[in-house]
Amino acid sequence: MAIAVLWVVAGALAVTAGEALLRLVRGGERDGGVRPGWAPGLSLGVAAAVVVAALGGRPSLAAGIALGAGLAGLAVALPARLLAAGTAPSPGAAGLLLPGMSLLAAGIALANPPVTAAKGAGVLAVFLVETLVWHGERRIELDRASEEEGGEDGERAEDGGDEPETAPPARPRRGRVAVAGSAGVALALVGAVVLVDGGVRAAAHSGLSGGFLGTIVGACAGLGALAAGLAGRPAGGGDAARSTAAFGDRVFGGAAAACGLVGVTGVLRPFAPDGASTVTLLAVAVAYAVPAAWFLARGRGGRALAVVQVALLAGWFALAVHL
Repeated sequence: MAIAVLWVVAGALAVTAGEALLRLVRGGERDGGVRPGWAPGLSLGVAAAVVVAALGGRPSLAAGIALGAGLAGLAVALPARLLAAGTAPSPGAAGLLLPGMSLLAAGIALANPPVTAAKGAGVLAVFLVETLVWHGERRIELDRASEEEGGEDGERAEDGGDEPETAPPARPRRGRVAVAGSAGVALALVGAVVLVDGGVRAAAHSGLSGGFLGTIVGACAGLGALAAGLAGRPAGGGDAARSTAAFGDRVFGGAAAACGLVGVTGVLRPFAPDGASTVTLLAVAVAYAVPAAWFLARGRGGRALAVVQVALLAGWFALAVHL
């Protein structure tokens, strides 16, 4: 069992290092990231671990990994961000509301077992549609912000400001970017394989269910999101507001991505979810709904919301460990 734990920790560290390299290659991530990725909250390492577990004939472990990563973002990364910053403004309404579509689709699929290839494809389709809608909303917001900043710069120029021109930041050489990106992908993929192997070893030496162990493994794989969230602590100003929105996209989008990966699991290996997987999906739904409603109603979140999220995580653990 000790070897299994070490395997999971080693895999989580490899995934985290790989994700960090990929964020560095993409740029703009030291302030939490203000540019949208192709799918908010979707981690390469987590996705790879889900695919490896599903193809290896362990769909419950795969579903648990997907849901565990989503739960870690909402009940670990979000509270850590709020506790570190004290308070944070609300992300955009689209980023708060859209993940509910994927959660509803996944809930319907898991509530009517087994999760067949057709049901999994349906959940995945909902996630893809939601991602396309999110992209449209985020692009509009970024274009509007760029126009506002351009107008402010023009007004300063008309007022006769003689600020010295600053040279554009130097871009890293393409060769270095390619090497760093390849290393990041390799680390994430190797870490995913090691994570799954650790989960399989733990299942062989314990009486815990695949869904519960998968959730723990998935939460470990989501450590990269936690690190990125703490690094993107808002400090005020427009960039901080966009950083907060990007962090919210990662955390709340992570819940949608988890549901999309549950759909991928069903497509690759139809399965009947165990009790732990069902309870974890319920925990993800609650951990999503509470902060989403909080942000929409109050416009910001603080340490009180962080305490609520941690309490939800503790409640999930107390219930799921016995299933």
